[in-house]
Amino acid sequence: MYSYYRNPKTTQEARASLGCPYVRAKRNKRNLPNAYDDIDISKPRKSWKSKRKTQYYLNQRGQKHEITFDLRRDYWKLYDYLDENNIPFCIKYLCETKTVYHRIYERKILRHELRYNREWMNGKWQNNEKHPIGYYPVYENVFTEKYQPYKWRRTIGYRITWWTDKDIGLEYIC
Repeated sequence: MYSYYRNPKTTQEARASLGCPYVRAKRNKRNLPNAYDDIDISKPRKSWKSKRKTQYYLNQRGQKHEITFDLRRDYWKLYDYLDENNIPFCIKYLCETKTVYHRIYERKILRHELRYNREWMNGKWQNNEKHPIGYYPVYENVFTEKYQPYKWRRTIGYRITWWTDKDIGLEYIC
C-alpha cells in the first residue's frame, strides 16, 4: 500500500515552511507524522473522465443481436463464424423441466430358499446339490401407494447472443 504525508505535523515544520523563525522544544512522539495521517493513494477516486458530458466507448461491444435455435437446426455454423471473426458471443441452453412421479415399492420377504453352488456341467450351469451355500431370502416388490416426485429436464434449444455493429449475413450462414 502506497501513501504520502498530508502536511507537516509539528509546529516547527509548519512555521519553517512558512518562513517564520521558530525553535521548538524537544521532539515528542505524538508530534511526528504517522501512517494514520496519510492519504492512501491506492483508494479509487472519481476522475474527470466520469464527469465528462460526452462519454465515449460506453457500448464498446456493438449492438446486441439474438437468435434462438431448436435442436433440429445447426447452430455450429454461426458458432464457427463468430469464433473465427473474433465477435463476442454467448450461448445459453434452453431447457424444459417437468415433474414426473414414480411409484415407491417396498421389498417384502416371501420365503427363504436353499441355494447351491453352481458348476459348469454338461455344457451348462447347474446347481451342485452336494455343496449347498445357505438359505437366502426371496423378495417381492410391493407397491406402497406412495409416489416420489422426480424432476425431468431436457434441452429444447439454444439461444446465441452476439454483439457487433456490422451485418454478418445471418441468412447465408445458417
